[in-house]
Amino acid sequence: MDVERIQKINSLAVDLMKQGLAEDREEAIKQAENVFRSEEADGYSEVKKATELQTPNSEETQSEPEISQNKIKEILQKNTEFIVKTIKEFQEKIHQLEKEVAHVKNNTQGIPTVKDLLDEAQRQKQEQATSRIEESAPVQAQPVVQQAQHKTEQAQTTESHPRSGNYKDNDVSIEKFFYMGNK
Repeated sequence: MDVERIQKINSLAVDLMKQGLAEDREEAIKQAENVFRSEEADGYSEVKKATELQTPNSEETQSEPEISQNKIKEILQKNTEFIVKTIKEFQEKIHQLEKEVAHVKNNTQGIPTVKDLLDEAQRQKQEQATSRIEESAPVQAQPVVQQAQHKTEQAQTTESHPRSGNYKDNDVSIEKFFYMGNK
């Protein structure tokens, strides 16, 4: 027996005893079993009827007209023609797209890239800045400007800058930061 079925029978037997339909426990269990047997029989008969309705009779299947061989061949021919037609259309579209891609590749070879444009723009800015400096500075001051640029380049190359760590105790004396008034 099924555990769920036993639980249902016991609960039904208890209900029958509470309502006074059964005198003792054994009689209540017998009545509950009879109820479940009738329900199962009803359920089985309903399922059997449903399956009979769904299964076609052999007479009905024979009465349906069969599709002739010519009709089947005609349908298959139409399907193959349709498939061949669509495949050819796809091939033509792919061929056109390949031509367009090749055309775009050929046309973009002479076009400068963004990096080239940015480099050229920076060069133009530098040239404009140097031309402005040269125009604004008198002719005699140009050697002085060149000397100043040379000195800054030398200062950058030497490593005696305080941030680099090359400094002495006198460079960082407390008296230089906190003046007390005597000196």
